Amino acid sequence: MIPAEGHVAFDRYTVDLEARCLSYEGRAVALQEKPFRLLVALLERPGHVVKRQELYDALWPADVYVDRDAGLNTAVRKLRAALREVGNGAGELLLTVPRVGYRLGVDRPVAPIAAAGDRPPASRPVSRRVGLVWAAAGLALAATVAALVLGGSRRPGEAEPMPRDAELRQRYIEARSLLGRVPGDLARARELLRSVVLEAPDFAPAHAYLAEASGRHAMSSTEPAEAVAEARRGATRAIEIDPSSAVGHRALAMIALNFDWDLASAGELLARALALDPADPINHLAFAAYSSVLGRHEEAISAARRAVELDPDSMTLRSDAGYFLIRAGRFDEAARECEMVLRIDRDNIFGRTCLLAALAASGEVEAARSHAVALLRLGGAPEAVVDAARSAADPRRVYARWDLERLLERPQRRAVWIARHYLTLGDRRAALSWLEQAARKREPLLIFVPQNPAFDQVRDDARYREILADAGLAALAPRSEPTRRAAEGTGGPTAVAPAPS
Repeated sequence: MIPAEGHVAFDRYTVDLEARCLSYEGRAVALQEKPFRLLVALLERPGHVVKRQELYDALWPADVYVDRDAGLNTAVRKLRAALREVGNGAGELLLTVPRVGYRLGVDRPVAPIAAAGDRPPASRPVSRRVGLVWAAAGLALAATVAALVLGGSRRPGEAEPMPRDAELRQRYIEARSLLGRVPGDLARARELLRSVVLEAPDFAPAHAYLAEASGRHAMSSTEPAEAVAEARRGATRAIEIDPSSAVGHRALAMIALNFDWDLASAGELLARALALDPADPINHLAFAAYSSVLGRHEEAISAARRAVELDPDSMTLRSDAGYFLIRAGRFDEAARECEMVLRIDRDNIFGRTCLLAALAASGEVEAARSHAVALLRLGGAPEAVVDAARSAADPRRVYARWDLERLLERPQRRAVWIARHYLTLGDRRAALSWLEQAARKREPLLIFVPQNPAFDQVRDDARYREILADAGLAALAPRSEPTRRAAEGTGGPTAVAPAPS
């Protein structure tokens, strides 16, 4: 059986089991979650055919329902590309056995070794059964986002860049893994990336991912200026060192979108990121957010769906696609997308809120009720509040009132979220007061308000229009709600705002 830690060698490749990194004569590439587990399953039986059903079982728990054919095909494609890239196009080792499965075409036994770079001892063949550790790992659904972050920005035929020093390489991979978790440890990730940048100042990817980590931190900070400055420096430096850094361009684009409210620059930078790395789903998700801000809903949906196609196992991408569908008034499609999320992860908050919004906007109160109850339970609401949601005419109002109390108690208050809840409760005056606070503080989420149906009921309010005008966002607002619905065929308001990337 392959160990959970250490290194395994086959052919001229080495696998770092802990860092989930594949290397070829010293050149390394980080593997995403599913391709890595696929490789481990094949390493357990080198040279032998592993049937598709066996690979399904290795990659997904038995009670998880996904399109396994599509997911396995995607994992095979990514692993095959990684083997070629890190090996400079050397031999095709991942072989397809039509209508049966796959095998790893090695000409000698796979063997565990003590450290990367050591020669594999021929006397220690690896067991040929799949380790139970990988079945347990299948329950860690948060790793889907980690897989996205670890995807990186690589051009075809190019290996994932890694620091040469082993300790720095480990810090860098750990930081990127932390960035991909839900919730991620941004503080630790930033600390690790800063140390890599300090010791390897010309390593562009560390600057780029430090920029993304700092930008994400700034989105939730009440004092974002320092983090924004660090993000801007990191992204700029990454591009200076490597003009082909897609992550650097994307990080700079999100600063332009979320903090500068400079849509022209954001669009140009995202176009560049997509051109540099069209296979990175996060680039497409970022473009979806940008298109949504502009009210180009069909373009946003198309970009979000492309992201899902590139990584069909990511529940975060699927729930985001649901939110973009809600913005376009396509509630039935949004419900189907978010139902898929909940079939795989019943406790996924984004999937629950997405489905609650879609069902409520469609007038399916009874169906929405069960999701409001589930959200309250997930949040630890008192049983009296849960009972109120069961009997309320509009269960969203019960959830909004309870969540609003929690938001108001937090030191870091999201003014836009609070305003949204007040509108759900019918308090326009309080909602507009909180939107004014968001505008004064230049809260990043404010740029998503003009096209958000959650704010439909104040569209024609003079105070609302003045808030947007003072913030410089008046041009983003629809001309009028009836005109917008006639043009786009959108439906009624919802209480849930899409989560920006």
